[in-house]
Amino acid sequence: MLRENERFGAVFFALIAGIWLLLAAPGMAQGAVGGAAYFRVTGVASNDVLNIRQNASASSAIVGSLRPGAGP
Repeated sequence: MLRENERFGAVFFALIAGIWLLLAAPGMAQGAVGGAAYFRVTGVASNDVLNIRQNASASSAIVGSLRPGAGP
């Protein structure tokens, strides 16, 4: 009888954990991918800017810039 109760407890825990993961996973993924991204510019001289480029290349076109301390 004790083994049966232990098995039921383990199965119940696994079931609850699985349901929680199914419900929580889409929200976690959305926050990682679909949510707004905020950055704070640091380490830039007060008379300089951080260039935002079209691609991850120093030779890529500059599409914007951020001043020191820029953030949300």
